[in-house]
Amino acid sequence: GLVLAAEVRKHLGFGIIQSEGSITYTDIPDTFGKDTGSNGIRGHIFANGTFNHSENLRTQVQFQLTSDDTYLKRYGFSRVDTLKSELLTELFKGRSYYSLRALWFQGLRAEDVQGLTAFALPLINLNLVSEPDRIGGVFNIQFNALALQRTDGMDSSRATIRGSYVIPYTTRHGQILKLGVHFRGDVYNISNSNRPDFNFFRGQDGSYSRFLPHLTASFEWPFVKTGKRTQQILTPIVTFVAAPTGGNPVGISNEDSRAFELSDSNILSGNRMPGFDLWESGSRFNFGFKWLIISKNFTIDTFFGESYRFAAKSTDPDDIRFAPGSGLSTSLSDLVTRVDITIKGKIRISNRMRFDESSFKVRRNEIDANIYIQNAMFGIGYYKLNRGLQIQGLENREEIRIYGQYSFKTNWKVFGDITRNLTTTGATVFQGIGISYSDDCVELSVAWRKSFTTDREISPGTSILFRLRLKHLG
Repeated sequence: GLVLAAEVRKHLGFGIIQSEGSITYTDIPDTFGKDTGSNGIRGHIFANGTFNHSENLRTQVQFQLTSDDTYLKRYGFSRVDTLKSELLTELFKGRSYYSLRALWFQGLRAEDVQGLTAFALPLINLNLVSEPDRIGGVFNIQFNALALQRTDGMDSSRATIRGSYVIPYTTRHGQILKLGVHFRGDVYNISNSNRPDFNFFRGQDGSYSRFLPHLTASFEWPFVKTGKRTQQILTPIVTFVAAPTGGNPVGISNEDSRAFELSDSNILSGNRMPGFDLWESGSRFNFGFKWLIISKNFTIDTFFGESYRFAAKSTDPDDIRFAPGSGLSTSLSDLVTRVDITIKGKIRISNRMRFDESSFKVRRNEIDANIYIQNAMFGIGYYKLNRGLQIQGLENREEIRIYGQYSFKTNWKVFGDITRNLTTTGATVFQGIGISYSDDCVELSVAWRKSFTTDREISPGTSILFRLRLKHLG
């Protein structure tokens, strides 16, 4: 059916407001996607704004709401599975940062139950960083407090304080040393644990506290070689973390540390778990190499790293258990690599991989490549993730996406893309092609799309989308 959509942008001098929305009158499905036989209004509203109260104080607002779970996908506005609304006030003062935040979510997946979807009110973060002292050491104190509430599910609240003192030192030969002392203390309160959103992450009613100290040491030694056409920088890196085992009482629910993925971005970190709820305990060595090649026509940036955990199979009941396929289930971690290549600004290739530590089987392979040739752009993305887990939302994935566009006659453009699932049950997920015209006043487009996915009332099928967009009204 016909959909009316609008976008409004306004600069207020002290801030910017951007909003978009749509509305249609069409068939109304029930929660299972079945036609109810009646018509009604469906639509969505997205809005965000940034307001600067002073040079150091600002507020950001984001609001996202849709009439039902499948509307955005059915009419091609978005394919996200969760909408987020947020109110955030931030203060920047010197090297320190303070924020007060409220979060609300609307889950759009078939298994989402709004009463089990948490909202955060409030989320407080205070981060105080000192100026370097006489020997270069820096103190850092962070306070974080969160209250997660559900209208018909488990509630949890947490207060966390953590501190560190890190001393950096650079020798006259260029070696970079860092020594750090760290601590963290948490206090939790869990209630209504008999109604979790996922049983796998549930806690137990009651109050809990924990104290988590650790020491860190790191060593980097950059080697630089300059030639007539290229410059190379090779940097070996070693980090050591000394931490006790344990620190994860079974009663603490896992709200913000669910989506762990070992990668080049966290292999050298002191604590690789995202969020606060899970703590990576036990002592470990992390080591890696960076190799950067720079020339006039190209840049190659590579990295590989690995980790060794001394107590990977600890018998401590409060020690974290990394599942097979996570990359940290054995003493020696999986090997992670990254390669980023740029050639004359026209070719960009990025590849991230993770190899099993014993069999060297590829556990993760992520490739993004883009080619820019005059008026044309061509891209390909490939993603493979083999976790070996059967937890909802963390299943294995393998897919490929090919996309491109070509501009001609100044205002015209043709575009297309195809996404294909490459798992054992794989098939084409989506494909489409279209043509558009755009100038300063108007945008016209016609697109053919074919979808092979099913989501309640959305069934595999072909659609043709006509779009007329009037720009810069008012």
